Amino acid sequence: MNIFARTTIGANTANVSSSGFVSIHTLPVAFGYLKIIEKQQPKYVDKLTLHITKLLQKLIKDHTSAGVDYNPAFTEYIIECLTLLKYRIGQLTSDLRKQFMNNFLPCLIEKSHDITLVRAIIRLVHDWLKWRGDVQLVPSLKEKSQLLLKLLQCIDKSGRFHQQQTNDNDLTNSFLELILHVYQESNYRELCIKLEAAFVLGLKSTNQQLRKQFFLILDKNLRKTLHDRLLFIFLSQNWEYLGQHYWIKQCLELFYTCVSSTIPLSIIDNRTSILPSLTSVIKSGEFYDRYDFMVDYAKTKNPSSIENVGIKTEQTSDVPIKMEVNDETSPQNPAYSIISNALGVTAMSTLVTKKQRSTSISLNESKPKHFKQTISFENIRRLPNDKFEEKFQRETTNQIKLTELINDEINFLKILSSIQLKSNDLFDSIIQFLHTNNSILIDKLAHYLFIDILPKILRIISEKYRIILFQQIIQPFFISGTHLQQRDLYPYSSLNTLLEAFYMMFKNNNNLSEFVPIIRPIILKYIAKTHNTWHRSILLLEQYILDQQSNNESITNDETYIESLNSLGELYEHLNEDDYNISLWLHRQFSPNIKLLVSNALQYEQLGLYQQALEYYTQSIKHIDNNQMSSSSSSSSTLNRFSQLDEYSFLEQHWIKCTKELNQWETLMSYCKQQSNRDHLLYLDCIWRSSNWSLMKETLGQLDAMCNGTNINLTNSSIQTFQFLNPNPTLTQSTIISNILTIKDFQWKFALYRCYLTLCSTITNTDDPTIYQTTMNITERLIDYCSLNALKEWKHLPNYISNSHLNLLQASQRIIELQESAQILLNIQTNTNNNNTSTSIISTTTNGNTSTTTTNIRQTSNIHEFKTIVKTWKSRLPLINDSLSYWNDIFTWREIQYGTISSQFDKDLNGTNLSSGNNLNNSNTNTGQVLLGIHAIAQSITQLAKIARKHHMPNICMEILSRIGTVIPSVPVVDSYQKIKQIIKCYLVLFSTLPPND
Repeated sequence: MNIFARTTIGANTANVSSSGFVSIHTLPVAFGYLKIIEKQQPKYVDKLTLHITKLLQKLIKDHTSAGVDYNPAFTEYIIECLTLLKYRIGQLTSDLRKQFMNNFLPCLIEKSHDITLVRAIIRLVHDWLKWRGDVQLVPSLKEKSQLLLKLLQCIDKSGRFHQQQTNDNDLTNSFLELILHVYQESNYRELCIKLEAAFVLGLKSTNQQLRKQFFLILDKNLRKTLHDRLLFIFLSQNWEYLGQHYWIKQCLELFYTCVSSTIPLSIIDNRTSILPSLTSVIKSGEFYDRYDFMVDYAKTKNPSSIENVGIKTEQTSDVPIKMEVNDETSPQNPAYSIISNALGVTAMSTLVTKKQRSTSISLNESKPKHFKQTISFENIRRLPNDKFEEKFQRETTNQIKLTELINDEINFLKILSSIQLKSNDLFDSIIQFLHTNNSILIDKLAHYLFIDILPKILRIISEKYRIILFQQIIQPFFISGTHLQQRDLYPYSSLNTLLEAFYMMFKNNNNLSEFVPIIRPIILKYIAKTHNTWHRSILLLEQYILDQQSNNESITNDETYIESLNSLGELYEHLNEDDYNISLWLHRQFSPNIKLLVSNALQYEQLGLYQQALEYYTQSIKHIDNNQMSSSSSSSSTLNRFSQLDEYSFLEQHWIKCTKELNQWETLMSYCKQQSNRDHLLYLDCIWRSSNWSLMKETLGQLDAMCNGTNINLTNSSIQTFQFLNPNPTLTQSTIISNILTIKDFQWKFALYRCYLTLCSTITNTDDPTIYQTTMNITERLIDYCSLNALKEWKHLPNYISNSHLNLLQASQRIIELQESAQILLNIQTNTNNNNTSTSIISTTTNGNTSTTTTNIRQTSNIHEFKTIVKTWKSRLPLINDSLSYWNDIFTWREIQYGTISSQFDKDLNGTNLSSGNNLNNSNTNTGQVLLGIHAIAQSITQLAKIARKHHMPNICMEILSRIGTVIPSVPVVDSYQKIKQIIKCYLVLFSTLPPND
């Protein structure tokens, strides 16, 4: 037996190949013999450790290389090898041990697609941790920790086991049991520090027993005082390990476990907090439903009390029934009888309009006295003396259901009364319910529970701890990068809940004005933009500004107040709330000599008179430049200088906006070149319109180098932290931060410009046919990336569609037309290949008409596709109230594509004339194809000029129309007519402003 086992394993080790084992069927027998030998002669198996290790290496190589198509038999053999080597690690050589611990097991954990094998490795590590024998026979503590960290990564990426029917939660629970053993043993204190992420994973486990054991360990290591729990939540715990989990549930559990179990719970003296009774819904029902309920109730109490209840359905459904209710107070007639309470009737008479189930109610005259005291049916009488023709007797099922419902409520109230005596049972039930699943309803319940309990806790703790929490802990906590993983959660994220809880605390105390100094305005702005708390942040900033204006007369030198104004204005600008933003700046304290200029400029801009607004903005900027020069020579305060910089930045942005609307892109290009702190997004906007693709490529490369070469980490949290810790950064630091934030806020736009560059730079090199496929692949990836980032930005905007979504809605049209432009490029490639094929066939055959039939068909289909895209673009126009700059974006890109189509057909026309001689048919056809692009260019220019005229900018309209003669050498007659028509309309508008000589 010994010889057979040793020979079999040695032979398989020596004769293994990449396709499998030579004598694989003999391995089960060999492993069976080794199990028997190990029980009798374990030392003999020790001599085979070298052969077993080499066999394990061969098995792992074949198992991992097979991927998903692994052989299940190899899994069993690997598990057998691991079992044999479990307590023989110390007998391996140093090289084999290092290879076993650093190569074999990590390779299986990372690459194996068999969940059974990973579970076997977890059991292997579990046995090593429980080993109490010779420590030399098992791996060291460092080696165990490395394996545990590898297993943690495997659990986080357990999606590769989704094809197997085994539940991934079983694997996670097995791993958590292993981690739980580590934390329960006192010998692994050093290991616990490295496994904090795995421990936090156990706190969100769906297995209630495991989660309770993990939380008990955490609860024992924390003092049961509220301020210690608050410090743990806001200072000590790293919530990044929980990822997108809504960890407010864990915070609630930390608070609920601080409740004393010796103090009984009692109902507070507040009627709104008491559970409603079963009969509380009666008054909310309709009249006849309430009456029917009381009849059933009376018959349940005393069935003999009602001898005859009749219902008659009348023919007309709109006949009103007049009923009189007499609620006079007398000894025989209580003030509020049971029926009048149930019906909710207090008037002497009521006119009820009959509905579909409206009936006539008649009761016989005989009424027992005791029934009269219970329900005074004599208080309800029919005024008309109608007699019922039919009698109705109700089914007993309704009575049975009513009795069962009342009994169920009685039992529930009894159980509830017993729970109220034990606080631990009540809170444990709440905690267990919150951890049942991660549905939106459960998160909503946790959200409102936390909002209710946190303000009460903050009022309970001492003033000293509250000051420390507000002044030193809260602000760094809100800007921490650990919360970025929850920015995409909707509708409840942990940071959103915390902000609402703090808001409720200050609201209940009627001191909302103190909230903004505790959480700086710049942090509120960051939370709003990053975690979708626009509504709450804007309301807080608005309330603070209003309170400061009403309470303080000299607020111009208040740094927090100015920061609030700037943050609120930036939020308004990000949401495209132009009216709010302009009204905010109109109430700001500008310098006296420019306040009137700024007011006039803003008002002209709101009216759409951009030329007049641009003039006032230019004068205001010149005045600020002069003030800055004078203030630099004098000893003015730093706050005033920064206030002037804010004013300058605001006026500069609106000057750029007016210049865009006036179509003065050359002015903007020269402005960008002169600025040291260049706005790269604006610079790229100007470059692509001039079709300077080499400069655009250089600018995009500079942006990539700037982002990759800076020493500042490119995360939103670190940027905001840098701005928080450095309120006055240097010019270089400000430039870097500004460019990085611009790239992060407009990633979809930079991807769009990269697509422009890829397509248009390829069009200029159409002689190389191999570049098309590469370009199409790159363009497809960039379009997907652009769409994905646009959707991400959409998720971070408010939930209701508003002006804030306008830019992304406009971006969707640009992305769609970019895809269609890629289709144009593909058609150009196909057309070019067809022309080359056609030329070669014509030069080698005598009957050119027959040989080029297929090629002509392909060319015709491509022409039809061109016409389809052009027709679609003509019908897909922006809205008339969209800004002229957006119309310019759409038509400028279309003009570039139309020019590409025209130049391609022109090239085909020249090639066709050279190859076919004086073939008039081909020449006329290709001439019409060339006119297709020319006519489309002229139409787009005319349409853009028409929109400029309708926006009350006739001068811009004529300036745009003047491009038709320069861009298009030979203008078709139809387009010339449209051009003249628009010019005449412009002169009719300008007639009153023209000099008499004109």
